[in-house]
Amino acid sequence: MSQIRSLLVLIFSQWTKVLDILDYYFSEKDFEGNQGYKDKQWQKVIGFYSEAIKLSSNNATYDSDRSQVYLELGSYLQAEA
Repeated sequence: MSQIRSLLVLIFSQWTKVLDILDYYFSEKDFEGNQGYKDKQWQKVIGFYSEAIKLSSNNATYDSDRSQVYLELGSYLQAEA
């Protein structure tokens, strides 16, 4: 039983590291997207948010931010998708 507990503790400690890395990655992508938005680098921003959406499809913020960029470009159908 103690071996199982030790194994679970090890797995959990590694899992939290993975989550920390993912959190950092997404915060960097969000920063890059926001910076690109300020600089009006629309295609670059769409790429950042599209990548973030693929990796974290349950985060509606990325969809919303990408839609805002499509609105800036006048691509209303893509903004709606």
